[in-house]
Amino acid sequence: MTFADILVRPTGKGFSGKDRANVIAVPADKSISHRIAMFAGLGRGAVEVANYPLGDDNRRTLDFVRTLGADIDILEKCDDRLRVNIVGIGGQPKLRADLVDCGNSGTTSRICMGITAGLPIRLSFDGDASLTKRPMRRVTEHLEAMGAKIMPYKAGGDPDKLPLTVAGGKLHDYSFHNKKASAQVKSAVLMAGLTGGVTVTVTEPALSRDHTERFLAGYGYDIETAPGRITLRSKGLDHDNSGAFTIPGDPSSAAFWAALAVLTDGEAAIVRQVCTNPTRDGFFAALREFGADIRVAAEHATTPELVQDLHIGGKLARGGRIEGELVVRAIDELPLLALLGMFVPAGEHIDIRDAAELRVKETDRIDAIADVIRAFGGDVETGPDWIRSGPPVGGFVGREAKNFSPLQIDACHDHRIAMGAAVAAIGAGIPILIKGGGVADISYPQFWHELQSRGLAQVEKI
Repeated sequence: MTFADILVRPTGKGFSGKDRANVIAVPADKSISHRIAMFAGLGRGAVEVANYPLGDDNRRTLDFVRTLGADIDILEKCDDRLRVNIVGIGGQPKLRADLVDCGNSGTTSRICMGITAGLPIRLSFDGDASLTKRPMRRVTEHLEAMGAKIMPYKAGGDPDKLPLTVAGGKLHDYSFHNKKASAQVKSAVLMAGLTGGVTVTVTEPALSRDHTERFLAGYGYDIETAPGRITLRSKGLDHDNSGAFTIPGDPSSAAFWAALAVLTDGEAAIVRQVCTNPTRDGFFAALREFGADIRVAAEHATTPELVQDLHIGGKLARGGRIEGELVVRAIDELPLLALLGMFVPAGEHIDIRDAAELRVKETDRIDAIADVIRAFGGDVETGPDWIRSGPPVGGFVGREAKNFSPLQIDACHDHRIAMGAAVAAIGAGIPILIKGGGVADISYPQFWHELQSRGLAQVEKI
């Protein structure tokens, strides 16, 4: 898929608060959206889901459950979100196709292979040029150990990469240590245990995203969680859909506005109805450590997630180190945190460790974000699992030049690189041309429009 280039010219302005321009509703949380689509698609009866994101990744998961036989009706489309009605398969798949195109969505491919492993079906999975380069063995080795059969889609294909075919069926109980604390791997195994009707135990060194566990508990399945250990005792798919579900805002999307609030001179930003699940709040915790003012403006009663309005202001007063458990809580926002290293006081740095996972995302995010920092003249060093960033010596060149030629960077087919580079450009006051920047549409279709409508930049698609 080819994406448009994006030209961003900062206006030099911050949030004004005029006409509530500093109050932001971000797209629905992708991780939660994937999971409500999966559980609703597998259950009995119907559920109306509000605030379902229009981003391509989440539409791929709707395609998966539709392939299993679920009926999905779009009731309303508004800006970057949908209201959909999902009628599930009641645990009885009726395949409508033999291949699912997962696009760029690693979550769809990995967790849905887990779902398929426990069902009496044979289904193939493919993806775009980026996803077919990402490793799948981290998931498939566990599914095969449980009893599923997984093979290249075509003879001679790479067994570690898409396209792959999963032949599900009878599984057996399984225990494993999730040594990289990957929520996708953990969720794939848990969902295989659910559909296969077996007991699964997962241990991990740090608590990875627990949305799957929350949904399993919310739907009444026998799941036991303790520090470092999760056990699901499944007797097979057996849950009812009912009522309605509203998806909260995505903390990863909120992170870009939080960063802009601390990098620009203006009023504080208020980000509404954000999921602040304790396994997802690492970016905000790090930002507080670096001096930002982040407060809870309101709380919203919801289940199974914690949802809050966040008031975000202040400035970056210092750098610091991000490692261990905090890396797991902020894994998607680490590229943005590395970029923020360019804006800490002279002599300070942001040092990110234990982040080898970044090298196997949509792109090698350590190398990609280091290239962006170098383009701005920032100080950056990298290693196998780390990146250390600091401000440019003497400040950002060209910041005051009205006719300064735009920097050029490559989004590397990665939505977070594209949006992070735009945030850095606005913070630095430097125009930037982001090659392939339209890839942001994968997760945040309204991002470029909102940057312009809020007066922070002039944005042009080329």
